[in-house]
Amino acid sequence: MTPEQFREEGKKVIDWIADYYQEIEKYPPPAWKGKYIKIKYVTQLPTKNPVFAFFCNLPQYIKEPYTRYLENRLRENFDFEGVPIKIVYKNK
Repeated sequence: MTPEQFREEGKKVIDWIADYYQEIEKYPPPAWKGKYIKIKYVTQLPTKNPVFAFFCNLPQYIKEPYTRYLENRLRENFDFEGVPIKIVYKNK
């Protein structure tokens, strides 16, 4: 791991929820069996590696392609290149 990646690994993202929420509204999670998934809140958990918790009404129906989309938007918007990002979904 390079020193730049090590610095990026411990980075905390603050005041980004409003901007990121607009990204989610542009491309919402796909419906599953007629049920619409609504992401209500996003927060970064206090860990060394970036872990983001997405609170939604039906977390069990969010599939891997949408998770990759969210991860790619996080990397694009907040410069987390070369750092492992973990996304967890929790029921709100």
